Amino acid sequence: MKAIRYLFFPFIITLLLLSLLQCTSDKTPLIDLSDACMTIEVSYDLNIKPIIDNSCALGGCHINGGDGPGIYTNYSNLVPFFEDGSFKRTVIEQRDDPNIGMPPDWSNNGAPKDLTAAQIDLVKCWVESGYPEK
Repeated sequence: MKAIRYLFFPFIITLLLLSLLQCTSDKTPLIDLSDACMTIEVSYDLNIKPIIDNSCALGGCHINGGDGPGIYTNYSNLVPFFEDGSFKRTVIEQRDDPNIGMPPDWSNNGAPKDLTAAQIDLVKCWVESGYPEK
């Protein structure tokens, strides 16, 4: 009987460890875009300005007199947000948060509630390449 117990105990421990290893978190997985970013040219003028114009620089948000911090109607106004990391943080890292991720889900100005996967990839490549303007 003791022999069976000694064989059964490691089996149970192994099952418990395996079940713990199977647990996952609900955070968005990090995607390495290094290779994809090497094959495309991304710049503010070429790719990012249309995204910002249609998702951020709209009535009530990042325009003159809007509620959002900063005026996102031109590149030079965005630079402080690149430098302090808030652009990357709110657009990429916190994008799944409906309240602080940008664009926010509570906005009622006609802006999309989320950027598309293709837009996110472009923004990630742009950030990775140092926010080039042209």
